[in-house]
Amino acid sequence: MSILNTFTTAKKQRKQIVHKSYYDSFDSRLAAQGLSAEYCVSSDNAVFSLQELTGETVIASTALTELPVFARQFESAALRTRLEPVLENRALLKLCTMSIERHCIDILDKRQKIIVRLEFEKCPAFNNRVTVIALKGYTEQAHNLVAQLKHLQMIKNVVSIRRNSLPVAYNAKIRCEFTADTHAEIACKDLLTQLLQLLKANETGVIAHFDSEFLHDYRVAVRRTRVLLSQMKTVEPDHAYQHFSEFFTWLGAVTSPTRDLDVYVEQFNAYQNCLPATLSADLLPFRDFLLNKQASAQQILAEHLNSAKYRDTLTAWDAFLQSSPILPIQPARLSIKTLADKKIRRLFKRVLQQGQAITETSSPECLHELRKTCKKLRYLLEFFQSLYPTKAIKAFLQPLKAMQEMLGRHQDYCVQEQQLGEFGEELRLLNTTSATLTALKALITVLDKNRQQTRHEFSQCFSQFSGHSTLSLFNRLFTH
Repeated sequence: MSILNTFTTAKKQRKQIVHKSYYDSFDSRLAAQGLSAEYCVSSDNAVFSLQELTGETVIASTALTELPVFARQFESAALRTRLEPVLENRALLKLCTMSIERHCIDILDKRQKIIVRLEFEKCPAFNNRVTVIALKGYTEQAHNLVAQLKHLQMIKNVVSIRRNSLPVAYNAKIRCEFTADTHAEIACKDLLTQLLQLLKANETGVIAHFDSEFLHDYRVAVRRTRVLLSQMKTVEPDHAYQHFSEFFTWLGAVTSPTRDLDVYVEQFNAYQNCLPATLSADLLPFRDFLLNKQASAQQILAEHLNSAKYRDTLTAWDAFLQSSPILPIQPARLSIKTLADKKIRRLFKRVLQQGQAITETSSPECLHELRKTCKKLRYLLEFFQSLYPTKAIKAFLQPLKAMQEMLGRHQDYCVQEQQLGEFGEELRLLNTTSATLTALKALITVLDKNRQQTRHEFSQCFSQFSGHSTLSLFNRLFTH
């Protein structure tokens, strides 16, 4: 290689064929942070490295025999510290694998001691790449060598090539850019089509259970579809409309058990942390129980999503969106602004009525019904937010989100308290130790206490939502 002529003390090593795989989360979180994850396997070793996307700086690397799926599974503290805040619960997925020809050159000092190592990588899919590796104590010499290589124009900035080679990033958000005079039919079809695309994008990950976020995003798309269908229906919807509404209700039901168990497994460490140290370890058998339940529920869910019922109905829904009117003639002719105003006004008034009817003695079911109405209102506001002034709609959404979040926590505690009680009975029948059952009862007591504390937040939360500023914004935005 001609680069050898540049140095008087350089020693060329043997050529290697390296299989290099690039990794990121499904939603490209590493790329969004300017990071690139590479797993290089050669005849000598296998190394995982986290680099700047420009390829100029290696942030951390470690030798691995098996690549972890989640950031928390890395033994290297440097990698865990950098990856966990970015990836959270998302899995590392392989983007592509390439075979690369690598030539190694050792740069020696006057005493014939190796001070810097160069790795030249040749790959038809990318620009050739040079990696400069400083041995301990020779960082300054490595920086000097990089400067020389740049001066000789042997190093190029390949950030644009690397970025353009990445797949289009997945985005769970839908584009809601409508004008006030857009026909309601066009706007609703656009939204439902985007939601269908989100379902399809997450489908493989849900079936394979790569990570729990696939199912989370999938269920959000299902819920949004159900809300849009329910809010745009007439008193007597036609048979096809009713058929698809029932299908998405079914989808919500069959995906619920797996999602609940995903949450329990993810929260297990938090469950342990809220117990005294004397009980925390006794809860460990409950984790094994949850993992077994999760695996069984996941298998059933995969069967549902591989069934003829699911495939045929989703295909029919796709065709329906492309060829059939989805709204009755009269609403379809309305502008989306007129229809959105009408639906949002109705839901807002329902939220006020339900909230005002709740007292200290109201059942958890009353709060749950209010939560569902809040969710419908929020989805409509997010669907059609482009029709209203940005600052005003954000101000209107803020107290609604706060109340919905509080109601969500309350409902979660209610459901978990009941479900964990049922799990406790199953564990008892499995002859689980009394220590584990005692720890589980203590956990249920903690959840009940949290539920009661959250319940006390309702009055203040609802007062903020139904206060003068919110009502004033409502009148300004949605009444004419």
